[in-house]
Amino acid sequence: MTENNKTQAELLALHEAIDKSLGTIEFNMDGTIITANENFLKMVGYSLEEVQGKHHRMFVSEQYANSQEYTTFWEQLNKGEFHSGEYKRVGKNKSPAYIRATYNPIMGEDGKPLKVIKIASDITQQKMMEIDKNRQSELIMEMSTPVMRLLDSILLLPVVGMVDSSCELNRSTQHRH
Repeated sequence: MTENNKTQAELLALHEAIDKSLGTIEFNMDGTIITANENFLKMVGYSLEEVQGKHHRMFVSEQYANSQEYTTFWEQLNKGEFHSGEYKRVGKNKSPAYIRATYNPIMGEDGKPLKVIKIASDITQQKMMEIDKNRQSELIMEMSTPVMRLLDSILLLPVVGMVDSSCELNRSTQHRH
């Protein structure tokens, strides 16, 4: 096996390993979708035919797609800068899809970006559980706030009385001098 064939075989094995467990999608530098693997397509609920040739903005809210932040995101990718983090995306039928992903520009021999590959893992279940937990906590706080206010008032009454008494005591002491 020649060195070139060995390198190609290793690259293919690497690609297959990533393909087994993670979602991948490739974009032209203008944001149009070139291809996506089955894992990614399952995350967003589309088939390859439904996304190929469309723009990345189909996976984001209209508000975000029209924002300066989104424009800057693509400008940075076009400069060869990568992005990584947790992202809320819009799947088919407007269903939320949460992913942990990296957007990586693939550089050509001339040092300029040729395309972008996004490698993503689906964290939708985790995020939905987190959102539910936060909602429950907020509801508990809303329900307990009146009780806490009542308890605070009851506990503060003796303190307020002591402060009022000491202020009157100080005032009466000042008038004596």
